Amino acid sequence: RAQKIACSFLEDKGNVLSADHRRAIGQLTREFADLASGKLRGRRAYALPTGMGKTTTAAAFIAALHQLEHHHVAVAVAASRVEALGDFHEKLLHFGVPDSLIGIKHTVRDSGVLNTGNESRLYQLVTHVRARSATNPFGAPTLAGSHHGRDRALCIYDETLWRADTAS
Repeated sequence: RAQKIACSFLEDKGNVLSADHRRAIGQLTREFADLASGKLRGRRAYALPTGMGKTTTAAAFIAALHQLEHHHVAVAVAASRVEALGDFHEKLLHFGVPDSLIGIKHTVRDSGVLNTGNESRLYQLVTHVRARSATNPFGAPTLAGSHHGRDRALCIYDETLWRADTAS
């Protein structure tokens, strides 16, 4: 279902998808499902060029979870910029995910992006910095790491490039 949502959205925007492109989106959605279910573990990177639909596919996956009523699968999505969180939020709304299930946590004033504060929601959108700190200074799980006391099934880092910490 997520593959169909993503491909339809991309085509509606004027994209012509090749068979390989469709397969890549399908593989991405299957791996999201396998990671969320625990069938796959660890980190994954997807070497699709910019504009090929990785962000759209992530939003489509969440929309499919909602449509299939898999409300036990909590997902966090991290982006480097607050504006990207706002764009992702709009895409989820476009795909029919209710606003009440989407949380956005950031500290940028006057960004124009909704901030739902510390309320944990099923689909939590956070910045990379917040996602990388799985616990607060007191050892309690953060919004990105857990939902209602349970670990989130999946955390998606949505960026084509981000700088890793380096040791000096």
